[in-house]
Amino acid sequence: MRFFKIGYYLFIISLGSIALLLIFSTFPIPGNFKVMTVLSGSMEPAIKTGSIVVIKPEKNYKIGDIITFYSNESSLSITHRIYDAKIIKNEVYYITKGDANKTPYDRKISK
Repeated sequence: MRFFKIGYYLFIISLGSIALLLIFSTFPIPGNFKVMTVLSGSMEPAIKTGSIVVIKPEKNYKIGDIITFYSNESSLSITHRIYDAKIIKNEVYYITKGDANKTPYDRKISK
């Protein structure tokens, strides 16, 4: 009986911890950090599907950096590695590619 009581409390604590993490992930974190979940396997094996990533905008990026951005076609976020950078009309555009993808993301992502 005591074993079930301990298991019950551990379950409730675990459930509460998960609920708190989900609640706090929706609020902004000081320092402009965001917590997001990777929804696809495009960055495997570096970042696995379902992984939680903490992102923070930077002023400068370089080829090889992993960035998270919103797709022009949907409201979903994408986490990819910068494959190439181009300057068009004094604006930097990034071409990205998931590590597991065969071809780069052919849309230009502006900073």
